[in-house]
Amino acid sequence: MTKDQKDTLGMYMMFSAGIIMQFVPMLTAQTLGLIMILVALIGAYLYKAKSAMDSLTYNHMSYLIGTIWISSLFLLIGIIIATIWVYQLGDHSVVLDVMTGVNNGRLFTQDELQTELENYMIQNMTLLITAAGTTLGPGLIYIIYRVTNGMRLTVRGERIDKPARWF
Repeated sequence: MTKDQKDTLGMYMMFSAGIIMQFVPMLTAQTLGLIMILVALIGAYLYKAKSAMDSLTYNHMSYLIGTIWISSLFLLIGIIIATIWVYQLGDHSVVLDVMTGVNNGRLFTQDELQTELENYMIQNMTLLITAAGTTLGPGLIYIIYRVTNGMRLTVRGERIDKPARWF
């Protein structure tokens, strides 16, 4: 495996690891994952800038940059749709009870707020899972497809046919 292939594969792996860490239910892991995604994006731009236009690295970094931006757009649209969906159909009685308490001068402790959040999640679990899976699923499938395709071709030492294409 050449240095270009190793560098390119490393960028795909960093981006993949960052995406996977977004699913770990710990803020520190998610923050580290976000940093890894940003490093992969910045690194892809830097590798692309210092590579010859006909090189494997340039080709794959163009593809990875497109993957990151396009998937971010898909996920943003999914988040907006999921938010509207949950807002329209969710049971927000827990939130309303907390807001009524706050408006009446009640100060909630961190533990009380955590309990109320858990109650909200339990009451809306099916809706939250359905909304998230339906609206975020296409963006995640897009990421999986693009990264898998890019890694497969990198290992073979092959270029992406049209790296600027969305599909």
